[in-house]
Amino acid sequence: MKKIIHIIYDKSPVMKKAWILPAFAFLIACGGGESTDLNLTQLKDKRAELKAEISELDEQIEDLEKGDEEEVFPYVISTKAQKKTFEHFFRVQGNVEADRNVLLNAETGGIIKSVAVKEGDKVRKGANLIYFDTEIISRNIKEVESALDLANYAFEKQANLWKQKIGSELQFKQAKNQKESLELKLATLQSERSKSIVQAPFAGTVDEIIYHVGEMAAPGTPVVRMMDLSEAKITADVPENYLKSLEKGSAVKIYIAALDLHISDPGIRVTRIGQHIHPNNRTVKVQIDVPGNHKAGYHLRPNMIAEVSIRDYVAAESVVVPANSVNQDAGGTFVYAIKRSSGDHGIALKTPIHIGKSAKTSSHITEVEVTGGLNGTEEIILEGAAGIGHNDPVRIGLN
Repeated sequence: MKKIIHIIYDKSPVMKKAWILPAFAFLIACGGGESTDLNLTQLKDKRAELKAEISELDEQIEDLEKGDEEEVFPYVISTKAQKKTFEHFFRVQGNVEADRNVLLNAETGGIIKSVAVKEGDKVRKGANLIYFDTEIISRNIKEVESALDLANYAFEKQANLWKQKIGSELQFKQAKNQKESLELKLATLQSERSKSIVQAPFAGTVDEIIYHVGEMAAPGTPVVRMMDLSEAKITADVPENYLKSLEKGSAVKIYIAALDLHISDPGIRVTRIGQHIHPNNRTVKVQIDVPGNHKAGYHLRPNMIAEVSIRDYVAAESVVVPANSVNQDAGGTFVYAIKRSSGDHGIALKTPIHIGKSAKTSSHITEVEVTGGLNGTEEIILEGAAGIGHNDPVRIGLN
């Protein structure tokens, strides 16, 4: 019998009310058998307990019925229209370059005798980097120096004789010509020997040694690469249709994907706009200098790909709203402004607007410039506008 009561009692609150009284009647009706074990006091206590539970269930049912009768308003998320400076950027792909990224060539050529530096070494301007074998030139210089000594001696003797009006003018001029010719030849050989040393044209870093000791390099052959990346620049090809809004000094934002680096420095702007429009792709070359590359911690390297955003439009004191809040129908573009009634309740007001350009913020939220219809102080619906209409009541949650 207790098992039967337990099964009946485990039903839902509404079913409890439907089964409690019949169950109680069933207990009394089954007076034979187990009813002899229950005295009258226990039955009265049980009846009082069941009546209390019935009363509690009645209250629950009444609350549920009241809840069903309450009106449910659409739930929306709101935000505020803003009044601020609105900027629009267009995006192009650029390339990192460095003016001081050079290949140093062998001027005279020959066999490399020694390399005075290693890759990665930092060197001063004028430092000796690579020495070519100069044995043959050195022997020629000694030979010319010896001949020059004799020519000088002969010239001095002939000059003294000429002063004394001894000898002919031709002999004097021959001696002078011989001396000057040997002096010129010596200077040429010494210059050629000096070119057998490859020197640093500026202070920087030895990035690559192409030829090594014992190898033969022909004149004009690149033998070492030097770089100075303290200053860098970015060049980009910009479509000609942006020329009307592009000017020297335009603000830029740069993203280097290889370094996951964002550069947004007010001092970094468009430095130069080319005058030539490429006939094949109808673009113009734009240059952006990045001063203090290493000092600023950018560490840009030549040939890195740069995503360049160039500002082509700016408007102060513009009304701006998130793009998600803007709706469109056959009547045009609109937002739902909210007129608060009480607490978190209000009325949705369909408000027609005129929009201008759109742009993404640093937090990747797309914003829209509103050129008419709002004054920048309105509370508008950001999420949940689907299915509601003008003057519909709503329940509001803040973004």
